[in-house]
This record gives sequence, structure tokens and C-alpha cells, in this order.
Amino acid sequence: MEKYGLDTHALHDPSKLHTTLELILDNEQPRLMTEDVPIESERFNPDIGIYANLPTELVDNTEKGQLLSTAIQRALPESHFRALVNLVGGIDRFLYLLGESNLKSEDIIREQSLGKKIFHLGRKMFTAPDVQRDYDAYRRGYRVRNPVQVVDNATLPIVQRVITDMYREGAIGIQKRMLATGFSSILSKEEGLGRIVRKVAPDLVHKIPSIVRWRSDDDAVDIALRKIQEVLYTIPEYKEAEETENRGKQVEIINRFVTTERAPTRYFMDNGLQSLMNRFIDPTGEKGFKKAGSPKAVLMFYSEKKGLNWFDRTQEKYVQEWRFNEKGMWDRGEESVRLALDAVQDALYTLPGYRNAEQTGNRDEQCRIINDLLKRETAVAGYFVSVGLRKVFDSFGRPTRDKKKTWKKATVTDMLRLYSDRKNLSWFDRQQPAYVQIWRVLEPGMFMRGEKTTRRAIEAIEDVLYKLPDYREAESSRNRDQQLEIIGGLLSREKALGDFFREQGLDGVLQYVIRSSPAALVEFYSTRKELGWFDQNQSVYLTTNSQGRLQVVNKESTQ
Repeated sequence: MEKYGLDTHALHDPSKLHTTLELILDNEQPRLMTEDVPIESERFNPDIGIYANLPTELVDNTEKGQLLSTAIQRALPESHFRALVNLVGGIDRFLYLLGESNLKSEDIIREQSLGKKIFHLGRKMFTAPDVQRDYDAYRRGYRVRNPVQVVDNATLPIVQRVITDMYREGAIGIQKRMLATGFSSILSKEEGLGRIVRKVAPDLVHKIPSIVRWRSDDDAVDIALRKIQEVLYTIPEYKEAEETENRGKQVEIINRFVTTERAPTRYFMDNGLQSLMNRFIDPTGEKGFKKAGSPKAVLMFYSEKKGLNWFDRTQEKYVQEWRFNEKGMWDRGEESVRLALDAVQDALYTLPGYRNAEQTGNRDEQCRIINDLLKRETAVAGYFVSVGLRKVFDSFGRPTRDKKKTWKKATVTDMLRLYSDRKNLSWFDRQQPAYVQIWRVLEPGMFMRGEKTTRRAIEAIEDVLYKLPDYREAESSRNRDQQLEIIGGLLSREKALGDFFREQGLDGVLQYVIRSSPAALVEFYSTRKELGWFDQNQSVYLTTNSQGRLQVVNKESTQ
């Protein structure tokens, strides 16, 4: 306007600006014309082309701006149109203002007077520049109380900028800062910061704690899911796993996180979930977490609402719920038993072939796989600890009568028996062709339990003898002569009987129960089971020679 000698103060007064525009566009200011632009150009004809049926309302603001601009350009001399475009800051700004305005195509088509046409245009286009001017003055330090009154098409970019700038300065206290800096009117008219943020910056809703009322907001669940997702994305590799919908990879990452992160609860809280974990609670799990302060509850909620089924143990991969260390988790009766059974199952699933054996109901194969583990691992408890069961052993115990030691930790035997009993697997039924040789599990004090130790020693010797061809049948049928015949064959093959017994796993029985020679071990077994192997009144019996070695004596063959 300065270039054309016009009063620039008119820019600050909408009524003067409208008048100035009318003067300009009705050709009453000839200085606007340039020599290289013709005075007149083609006039707009409402009966020609697409403009004959211009819609009153257009949904797409970009399209609306383009069409209205074309209609105005046809209605004005080209030089006048250029002047108007230059006044508002260029064609891009002109199209934007037209698109954001309440101006309709009929406002241009209907009016015959160019002045009235532009009055419509000026009245409806310049709301946004006026507000922007007030806001810019406000930012420069001029006190303009309530520079923005409502959120609409004209003011949305301004309010969005205010909220975004304040969020960058800190997510807490935005409403107080808006009140202190002159935005009380918009907060009042829009009914609070929450509604404003939802309109202008929905991506920030879940990041500003003060605007989330977990129990009353209809969109609380969606906000919670977004907050949880934001934290999960901080876990290495998880974002890609979710974006590619790779459930198996998601489960692996979550299990690794729970296993390696020393304090998952603190991790979630430190990354922005503290308020959510403490306040977004619903025991049903429908509209909140089932338990406060629980990372497991957070992940269960996320999994369920997203349809991920992370905790579904029928899937090939699943999140191992028992790995979450929560206060009192082993003091909840049957719920604790369920977690313990899941833990044992997951430990057994690490054994090659076991999962298939259980899922197909192959009990004998289950026993074989477990026995192979017991034979292979001299400290089998160490194996179960290595796959994560330390907390289970430490916590899933039982009270004792010893006042000095009120709690007895669970053992491998305890956990395997519990699993077998609750799953109806009968692993320890020695009447079955296959069973778990539990005597192979070495536990503290196992050789100092009186009769219980004796029974375990007998079972151990029995299992070694049962490996000899036909021996089990000979003993079950009480065929003493056949038993001694088989024992005689063993003695003739194994010159170092003690080494044989030790190789078969009887070292502890020899050292702590028998505390004597291999011959004493055989006599112990015969006596306890009343087999009469050393009864010299029989025609065939066992005895020791002068070197202390066992031998079978047959009276009939020596006569």
C-alpha cells in the first residue's frame, strides 16, 4: 500500500480497509494500474462453464479457495485482482484466506456491485489477519488481553502454536501459564484446556497430565493406549515389531525386557506412566488396569485392547506372566499355584521334545525327557534356576515347625510333584512302565531324613537293577532264582562293581547311606526288600569271598 501511496493505517481498522478496497477495486485510484496490464479483462459470466453451477458449500478448503479465487478473478479486471492479491501477501495467502473464510461462491455470483462483492470478501476474509495481528502484538510485549477468544478456522493455527510452544517449555502447568499470559477467555469459552488441546493438538492429549481425567473422559482408554505405546517404543526393537504386526517378536521383546530390566515398574513410571499406573484403575480391566502400580497389569490391558493376546499360553509364543515380580504374588492361594505351575511348565518347555510330549499326552516320553535331565545335570536345581525359577523356589515354599526357620524354600522335588499332581500326570507312580526317578535329584540334607532317606535309597538301587534285562519281571514275580541268576551275570561282567554303581548314579547312596562296600549295598537292598539273597539255607545264594567280592553260590552244582 505504501508503494501505491495508500494510508497504511487502514490495515489496523477493518472498516477503513473495506472502504479502501472498494475505492481500489472500483477503479477510483488509477495509480494502482500499471502500464503493462490492460485496464479491463474478461468479465465473469455465471452462465458459462463450471462457474454456472458453483456449489454454495465446499468441504475441501483448498478446492474452495481455488474456485472462489477463479470466480473473483473473472469478476475483476486483472490489474485489480493482482492488487488485491498483493494486499493480502501473495497468491498462497490469498487462497488460504479464501479457503478458511465463511465466504460462499454465491456471495460473488449474486452481487452486481464490485464494491459490495469486495465488502463481503473483506468482511469475511480478514478475521484471521486481525487475530494474527493482535497475537503478534501480544508476543511483542503489547498487552492485548485475550487476543484469541475461540477456536475456529481462523484462530486454530494461533492456538495450536501457543499450546505447542508451552508444551515444549514443559508439560506441567500449561493451563496456569495460559491464564497468567492472557488467555482466560478462550479457556472459559472452550470449557478448559482439555477441550482446547483435543481440538488443536490431539497428539499432545496423552502427554499433558493435567488434562486427563481417567474416570470421566470417554477417550481415556485411547489416551492410555497411546501413552503405553509411547513407552513401549522406547524398548529396543519393539516399535518395528508392532508396526510390522510381528506378534512373536513383540512377545520375545517383552519377555526379554521383563527378564533383564531390574525394575520394570520404575522404568514405566520414569518414562511417563506414573500417574496412569496409579489412577487408571478398574478391577474388571474394562476401562483401566486391574491393579495399581503393576507393569503386568499395564501390559495385560494393552494386549487385550489391542487384540495382541500376549498372555495366551495356547500360542506358540506368549508373555511369561510368572516372571513379573510383584509383592504378595506367592501368597494368593490358587492364583499363586497357577503361576508356579506356569513357571515349571516353561522351564520344562526348554527341554528338547518336552512340549510336544505334553501336548500330545505322551506321559512315557515326558518321564524319559525328565530323567535324561536328572541324569545329565548333577545339580538339577541349578538348571531350573538358570531358566528363571529362582524366585519360585525362594518364594513358593511352606511354613515349618522350626521356630528358628519359619519358612522352607521349595525344592525341585516339591515343584515336580506339584506339577505332576495338578496335571494328573502320575510321574512318580512306580507301578507304571515309566516314571520319574526323583531320587536322582540331589538336595541338601536328603541323606539325613531317616526312613525317607532309606526309601529313596531302595528306589535308587531298584532303578539300577531294573535296567538289567528281565530283572524287573523276575522281582515282580518273586522269582528268587532268576533274580540271582541275573545278579550273577552282572558280577561276572562287572569286575569293579563299585564303579558300575557309581556310574549309574548311586555314589550318594554308597557314600552317605551304606557307608561301606558295594557288597553291603546289595545286602542292604536284599534285606530291606526281603529277597533272601544271602540266605545260605537256600540252594542258591549270595556271599562274599576272601577278597570281599560278591559271588553266587549254587549248592547243587558244587555237590
